[in-house]
Amino acid sequence: MPAASPPRPFAAVLAAFPDLTALARALSVPPPTVLAWKRRDSIPEARWRSIAAAAKDLRVKGVTYSTLSAASQAKTALD
Repeated sequence: MPAASPPRPFAAVLAAFPDLTALARALSVPPPTVLAWKRRDSIPEARWRSIAAAAKDLRVKGVTYSTLSAASQAKTALD
């Protein structure tokens, strides 16, 4: 039986966005930047407020500064 994939808290947050290109556009960053965050399962803390604001603007539910902070705590617990 294959081992279960480890949880990826930040990737899960980014998965809430139906279109990562729209998120990249809202943040004024190139789409590969957002894809790299998802692949690395890491979002710079300096971007959390703008991501939460973009989620609100794009009507993405469940993505807030608190959600990002919780993802960071979960990732730290996994490392």
